[in-house]
Parts: sequence; C-alpha cells; structure tokens
Amino acid sequence: MPKIAIIIDDCGYDKKISEEIYKISSPITLAILPFLPYSSEIAQSASKAGYELMLHLPMEPLDSSHNPGEGAIWTKMSPKEIAHQTKVDIANLPPLIKGVNNHMGSRATADKRGMEVILQELKKHNLYYIDSVTSENSIGFAVAKELGIKTGKRDIFLDNEKNADYIKAQVEKLIKKALKNKNAIGIGHAHPLTIEVIKEMIPEIEKRGIKLVFASEIVQ
Repeated sequence: MPKIAIIIDDCGYDKKISEEIYKISSPITLAILPFLPYSSEIAQSASKAGYELMLHLPMEPLDSSHNPGEGAIWTKMSPKEIAHQTKVDIANLPPLIKGVNNHMGSRATADKRGMEVILQELKKHNLYYIDSVTSENSIGFAVAKELGIKTGKRDIFLDNEKNADYIKAQVEKLIKKALKNKNAIGIGHAHPLTIEVIKEMIPEIEKRGIKLVFASEIVQ
C-alpha cells in the first residue's frame, strides 16, 4: 500500500494551532522549533495525544535577511561548535523527538563539512533525518545515506501559497507522487488554513488507497 507522511513545520509559536492539529485523528508529524514560547509545552501535549515529533533544526539560509532563529547552525561555526549547538537543540525537546528536519538552511544544507557533523550527532541520538530540500543544492539526504542514517526527503511543499485551492492541488500532487513512487513526504506549516485543508483532504487520500503514516514509517 502506498504511504504518505505529512509533516507540519514551524510548531512552537502557537498553542491554538497545535490544538487544531490534534483534531486530526490520522498520523501527522509535528516539527517543533527549539526555544520558542510553547516548544516544550507543545512537545509534551502532542506526544500525549499520540503524534510523532521532530526537531525543526534552525539552519543558515542563503538570504541573510532571513533569521532562522535561536539555536541556529551557521556555516562559520567550527565542527565542535556545530556539534555542540546540535546537541543543545536536541536537548531542548527530549526524549520525545524521533527525528530532525531543517528549518530554512539553504546555505547550511549545501555545506558537506557541517552536514556531516550534524548528522553524526543525529546518529548518536538514533534520530532520522528528513531533508526539507529548501535548496536544490542540499546534500543532507545524500550525506545521511552515506552515514547509514534513516532518511527521506520532502517531495511537495503543501502551502507555499496561503490559498485553499492551491493547498488542495498540492495535496493532489502528493497523492500522485505516492501512487507513482509507493511513498511521498509532504511538508506544510502550522497555519490554520493548512490544517483545515489537510483535515478535509484526508478522506480523499484514504479513498485513493494510500495509508497516512508518521515520518518514521517512511524513512529508509
């Protein structure tokens, strides 16, 4: 049976959004940013509600006007600093997280030296890695494979436009990708419209003979 994993990025800012996610009875994976006002609280409540959690690891983007936030990994850091920051970020949400994906990171995920250090830390903590593919130059997925870490990469961003018809069309693309490739990973964001459309589209996903799963069930 083909499988789809849907990851909701940018959790940690708003408790109300997480409560909307909990109304979805199907498997959804929450990617939580560290050090936000509600990061720990959402991690606890989502875990109790039976959802899978990931660390949404802040990483350096190409555009320096975009701030990835507290706990970010920067390419100017030494390997020792990168390893330490990765550990600190993981420690902000333990022991509840199962994996990690990148927040921003169009510069950092193209840097092999840094990615090797980050992924070695993930390996020590037995965490999988999802490459959000925020840049076509990202090497996270390839390096994770080299290091023998369970990994996957984002197929479709669901909500680059905050428009219900657009999001539905992206979910349809995700369905087609899963039917073609046996599995697919979609990433949306912690926004009321995104959650509403996903909730609405789940019966369609299931009707097409696709199983909705947590990210840990789709990584290889």
